Amino acid sequence: MLGLRARSSRQTTELDLVRYSDSVLLGKSPTIRDIERLARKAGVRTLLNLNTEGEPGQLLSPNVEATWAHATGLQHERVSSDVGGLRTEWVDRFLDTLEKVDKPVYVHSLRGRRAATLMIIHLGLARGLPVLQALAEARALGIDCELEPLRRFIAAELDQRVGEGRA
Repeated sequence: MLGLRARSSRQTTELDLVRYSDSVLLGKSPTIRDIERLARKAGVRTLLNLNTEGEPGQLLSPNVEATWAHATGLQHERVSSDVGGLRTEWVDRFLDTLEKVDKPVYVHSLRGRRAATLMIIHLGLARGLPVLQALAEARALGIDCELEPLRRFIAAELDQRVGEGRA
């Protein structure tokens, strides 16, 4: 399971992508064919890749993905993140990059879990929500965080940022 579930079949593609908003889609890492579909059919203008170079199980390295993205007219950005190294600086870089890229953007990670984690944090911060409410609202959008270490990371980030008024 990706940690993502579509709200309806209308929003599901081969990528099992989830529509977070009109300007942000998220899911697992795309293939070359998926990149072409995202550009032509989904209207995506940017790929935001959260994978690290050489990550086990990668379909495409971030560099190859960037080449294909550019060949199809897409902007390509990377905020490399390692599941074992989740840090506040990583969240800050992601939030800053997400704000600056051309929209619509497809945010992805290998299985979609890191993408889901960051979008739940984004949702909580954007709406000033406590952890449980952010998780519930994300679940209603079709975004779920199944791994306990990622749930703890979301909780720590939202507790710190919303509690301090940084939202």
